[in-house]
Amino acid sequence: MMRVVFLAWFVFFVYVSCNILNAQEISRSDLLYKNVKSDTFVPLFRAFKNGDVDAIKEYISDDMYEKNKVLLEQNKEYPNFLRNFYRDAIFQVRKVVKSGEIIFVDVRVRFPGGYQNVVKVQLKEGKSKAGDAVWKAINFVDNSQ
Repeated sequence: MMRVVFLAWFVFFVYVSCNILNAQEISRSDLLYKNVKSDTFVPLFRAFKNGDVDAIKEYISDDMYEKNKVLLEQNKEYPNFLRNFYRDAIFQVRKVVKSGEIIFVDVRVRFPGGYQNVVKVQLKEGKSKAGDAVWKAINFVDNSQ
């Protein structure tokens, strides 16, 4: 029995270690970095600043949309909130790391007055309404400073 438990822990450790070692930071000069920034984040940031909920829906996964459906569709004040909240914000893609099918992106959001936060966004490849491949947000983790 002890051998089975040891073997299970060993397999788990190897699996986790391989996945961690498989993660690779993407250089800013890499085409993937440029595509993630220009094809996903630039239009997503623009949608936040403009309060364009329909555009935001294009860059989030179906699961994320379902979790936020009431906010995105029924809260009529949400577009105004977004426009006011992000009006003078500056968005910066700081780091892009690929691990398997998931891309992890650190985004710095700077607000007037010096407040800033770093949002960690997880992306997975999906399809746009037009059927094109696009990286879509599957999770946002806010690390406010």
